[in-house]
Amino acid sequence: MQILTFPNDREYVKAQRRADESKSKRTSFTQNEINRIREELLHCDTGIFAKNPCMIDGICHGCRNGQEVDSLNLENQMDCCGTDLFPREYPFIVEWDFRQENPEWVNRFDFVYSNSLDHSDEPEKTLEVWSNQLRGDGVLLLQWSTAHRNVDGADCFGASLDEYLILVSKSFDIRDLLWIDDDCCKVIIIASKRKKYE
Repeated sequence: MQILTFPNDREYVKAQRRADESKSKRTSFTQNEINRIREELLHCDTGIFAKNPCMIDGICHGCRNGQEVDSLNLENQMDCCGTDLFPREYPFIVEWDFRQENPEWVNRFDFVYSNSLDHSDEPEKTLEVWSNQLRGDGVLLLQWSTAHRNVDGADCFGASLDEYLILVSKSFDIRDLLWIDDDCCKVIIIASKRKKYE
């Protein structure tokens, strides 16, 4: 596991801005991945929320140009918004540092999706923030790919899949791994919010 640290938040944001400018039109997901996630959440017999006839609320962290939000909202079964440090002009993306708690989002969402944990210089804290955003039966959908093993500039957290799983299991109960058959090895870690007992 590797983590690049920054002397202050200003330097962190500068590194993220440089990366954002170089990849503003690229995406880190495929339509196949989004389709598999939608099926995992909504499938009428086996989906996580199959017995819930209501709209499913979700948040997508680090969504840059909003394409994954559009794809998740397809067919009007989900109400998904997104966050990014540098949002484009897009109605469902909020300018927000996903490492920070937003009191309005505590216990609000049915799912949190991200392919951007590698952009956090505080991944354990970030996962705890995301856990707090989930309702009691909410799920985390976290992408890991071979590209997430290395650190470089804005990609300040790098870890193997096993290391991701160990880290996620500190705040969540891992339910499943959804293997995506794309050009590179890509996995969606599906994890439940850990129940907090008093």
